[in-house]
Amino acid sequence: MLKYYTYQRIVKDGEVIDFNSGDQEAEIFSFGASDTFLVAIKGVPPKQNSELFYEELSFDQFSAQVNDSDQKKRNKDRARQRIEKEIGDDKDLLADISKRLALVERLLMRLTGELLQTLPEDSYVKSAYKPVVEQYLSGVDSGTV
Repeated sequence: MLKYYTYQRIVKDGEVIDFNSGDQEAEIFSFGASDTFLVAIKGVPPKQNSELFYEELSFDQFSAQVNDSDQKKRNKDRARQRIEKEIGDDKDLLADISKRLALVERLLMRLTGELLQTLPEDSYVKSAYKPVVEQYLSGVDSGTV
């Protein structure tokens, strides 16, 4: 069973007094001021240094503070940076989507025109679109699109 605590790290005479999790499995979150932390620990924590101020929290209190924590904000920022690095930012995505929509629109109008026989047969147009269509359909068949 997890227990939740908040505590303030103390630095005294160059020595750091921190929450002692002993050999228990624990996860520590920083939030607000840099010396204030949250800890989720599996089991009962060992005896703490008498100078360390800490108190037990309910799950709801812990959850609310983690949601407001700097750690969560840093994790979100890292995730955003990774997404931008791997697939680009939202402007890149919109530009790619816009290009694809423009191609689909042109193809649809050409096909509609040919179907309704409003356009004369133009072998140049067919030869220009054929490789694009073949590549796309190949991607659909292989599951990459």
